Amino acid sequence: MSNPQTVTFAGASSTNLVVRAEIQDPAGQDLLTSGAHPQVGVTYTVKLFDAANVDITASVPAPNVQWELDGPNTAGCSVTLNSSDTLVRGYQFTPRTNANSTSGVPCGDQGFGLKVTYVP
Repeated sequence: MSNPQTVTFAGASSTNLVVRAEIQDPAGQDLLTSGAHPQVGVTYTVKLFDAANVDITASVPAPNVQWELDGPNTAGCSVTLNSSDTLVRGYQFTPRTNANSTSGVPCGDQGFGLKVTYVP
């Protein structure tokens, strides 16, 4: 699991700038800081915070939140993905089985880090 913290989201005004993001598992654990690996079939939620540490997720339109697979694979597949679009938009993403993945690699969504990007 990669732990990137580069955040490039911006709201309509300077008070809505995203300065921190978390990708949380159902228990609220942040994958970006814990180093935990995403699991197939588990739903993850992105949370976006401003400089005052206020959750401003709802101020970013869900269709502009793009989920990506990123980094070297840790599940036995000798592949590295660089911001591979999962074709999922919104605040939540569930890594899929190999047969249902859009990654185009034999190991599917398994073993890659999760990344969230703003798309206009």
